[in-house]
Amino acid sequence: MSINDEIFLEFVEAVFGREEAVLQHEAADGGPPVRVFVYRDFPKKGRILGVTYGLSLGDNDAGD
Repeated sequence: MSINDEIFLEFVEAVFGREEAVLQHEAADGGPPVRVFVYRDFPKKGRILGVTYGLSLGDNDAGD
């Protein structure tokens, strides 16, 4: 895990608490995976919050 990963995880945990689940999607182009941190009953009971990490780390060239 990179230092940036650790900094992000510490920040997210400080703001939202401990996640219920972490989902991971592998990039089709072999780039870094995208993770989704899932928080149930946040910001209030009956709601679900998902925080992503990794979307901006991949190659996001729109075909230019």
